[in-house]
Amino acid sequence: MILIDQDGYATNLFRGKGNPEELTIPSNAGRKQKFYFAIEWDQVREIRILGKVMQP
Repeated sequence: MILIDQDGYATNLFRGKGNPEELTIPSNAGRKQKFYFAIEWDQVREIRILGKVMQP
């Protein structure tokens, strides 16, 4: 999972802060997970999860 900022640069998950080392999401998941990045939310252009692009 990475974030792409408004200038097109990638930001990886912030080390520590409770970010999981590994993540598996079953199809019937009912659990929420928070992720932390070293970037302000208003600077995010897109989120990429396993190559899929999601807009914030």
